[in-house]
Amino acid sequence: MDTSSFYSMGPCLTKMIHRNSQCRLVHVPKFGDGYVEFLLNGTVFDKDDPQKFPMQAGPFPEDDEPSNQDPVSILVSEYVLSSYAYAIFGRRSLQQHSITRSSLPAPMDSFLNTTCSDETFCMGKVSPQISAQFPNADLELTVIIHPPPVIVILPGFQMAATASVGVRARLPDTSLVTVFDVRLNVTSSASVSFDNGGEGGGKRRGLRVDVTRLLTDVTLVANSTVGEIPTKVLSEAFDSLTEQYLMPKLKAATKNGFQVPLPESIELKNPALSVLKNRLLITTDIEAL
Repeated sequence: MDTSSFYSMGPCLTKMIHRNSQCRLVHVPKFGDGYVEFLLNGTVFDKDDPQKFPMQAGPFPEDDEPSNQDPVSILVSEYVLSSYAYAIFGRRSLQQHSITRSSLPAPMDSFLNTTCSDETFCMGKVSPQISAQFPNADLELTVIIHPPPVIVILPGFQMAATASVGVRARLPDTSLVTVFDVRLNVTSSASVSFDNGGEGGGKRRGLRVDVTRLLTDVTLVANSTVGEIPTKVLSEAFDSLTEQYLMPKLKAATKNGFQVPLPESIELKNPALSVLKNRLLITTDIEAL
C-alpha cells in the first residue's frame, strides 16, 4: 500500500492558519519581545482507519526561548509523536497478525520449525522440550500489539510497546495445539529527520522516521505445555525474529513519516531539525508563494 499520504496531522494547525474558528488554542497566545507563541492541539491519525488517540497531552516544556534568528520555530511534543506510533500500530495489519513459516523470509523460514539440521537454526534448538514433544512440526505465532506505544525523546528517539504472542504447533495431522504464550516488551530506536520536499516544498514535506534498532524482552511465559523455558533464551530468539521480520515492516510503515500541516502557499526555507529532550524543534525561514 502506498503510504505517501497515509498519515496526516490533525486539522488544528492548518485550520488556525486559515482562520477557521473550529480550532481552539490550548491557552492564550504569549507575546514577547519580537515574537508571538501559541500552542495548538495536534495528533497524527490514519486516514483510512481514524481512531482517537487514547492519551491526554501533558504540559509542554517551558524552557524553550525563541531565537531572533529564526522567524518560525515549530516544537513537536512526545504526545504528537506517540499519536503517530498509535496510528501505525492501530492498523489491523500491524496490531494483530499471524506469523507462519511461509511468511518468513529466507534464511529465517526455518525459524519456526521444531526440528532442524545442525546447519540451520530453529525454535527446536531454542528449547529442546519443544522438539521432543512436537517433533517435525511447524510453529505458528499470533502477535497482538497492545497500543498505545509510547515515544520517548531522551534526546535519543525511542519507542516502547507491549505485545502478547501465542505460540502454537501445527502437527502433521494439521491439528493446532498450544505450546506456550509470552508477553514481551518491544523497544525500538530510530533516527528522525525533516524532509522539505525539494524545491518549492510540496505535500511530502514533513518528519521522516527511520527505525535503526529493535529489541525484545520477554517478561512472562504462561500456559506452557513443554515445561519451564527461561525468558532470557526466548528474548534472544525473538530478537532474531523481530530483526528479520518486524523491522522491515516498521521501516515500510514509517518510511514516509507524516506531513507538517502547513498550507502549500507557505514555503519553508532552510529548515533545520534539532532533537531535544522530550520534543523536536524545527527552525525555518518562511516565504509566501
